[in-house]
Amino acid sequence: MVLRLLLVSHHYRESWEWDPRELDEAAERLERWRAQGEGDGALDQVRRALDDDLDTPGAVEAVDKAVAAGRPVSEAARLLGIAL
Repeated sequence: MVLRLLLVSHHYRESWEWDPRELDEAAERLERWRAQGEGDGALDQVRRALDDDLDTPGAVEAVDKAVAAGRPVSEAARLLGIAL
């Protein structure tokens, strides 16, 4: 799940270089998301981002904002292929 989260953090149209530090960042992000529990926070925002040229970085940002607001995000993460 960590690797998947790292990959969806980058837009498919943009080139990027592998940086192993991003794996640690993705692991920390995943733990923050998991700590929020089950729920549908950011679900609509993630759907809109994915509808907009598969904007996975925007979707990840929406989930991060929901987590920062204390909202559970398991359903939104599931749309990104991330099982919490």
